[in-house]
Amino acid sequence: MRLALLADEKQYAELMKFGCSPQLEIIRIPVPAIVEEADIYVDLLFDNSPDRVRSWSLIGAPVLFINAVEFRVYIKDQPIILINGWPGFLEREILEAGGRPEQKEIAEKLAGLLNRKLEWVKPVPGLVSARVISMIINEAYFTIGEEVTDETSVDTAMKLGTNYPYGPFEWAEKIGHTKINTLLKLLAEENARYQPAELLTRRAGS
Repeated sequence: MRLALLADEKQYAELMKFGCSPQLEIIRIPVPAIVEEADIYVDLLFDNSPDRVRSWSLIGAPVLFINAVEFRVYIKDQPIILINGWPGFLEREILEAGGRPEQKEIAEKLAGLLNRKLEWVKPVPGLVSARVISMIINEAYFTIGEEVTDETSVDTAMKLGTNYPYGPFEWAEKIGHTKINTLLKLLAEENARYQPAELLTRRAGS
């Protein structure tokens, strides 16, 4: 299988944490482009810009995985599979992705070639884990906004109490406040409980 990949160095390192099967040939490309005999395209740098969407529409990739956790994505006639490519998530043993039911088999095959397992979920903004982590981070910002405690205490309590690898504020720094805020605002369009905390929005520079 030939994979055309758009990724920065950090994303590539996380994606390759467990190595890959010799049956998988990875060709890295800097921008959306046609790669001869590519079976799958993966865009971990997807930014939802009109130019990006237009490029993929013109290419017509046979299978396209897009890191689009915080976006609604519409690319005409394109078989898109959403993947959670937020910092820290690509290095897990389980890759989270979502698409149409008939796309699950190819997603499982790619996960297997990357020595991973696949968690197949509904293809909605945030998928599952990004929604959960974002809400935890949001609640943490509400907490310090109400002057209940400080960031260090919240991080320490969450790591000790839940055995999380990071506290909410550590997660926010690792993922990026803008990504979290963008996802929450998108989700809040349908459900007000996702409305981002004012302090989080300020940290995101919005």
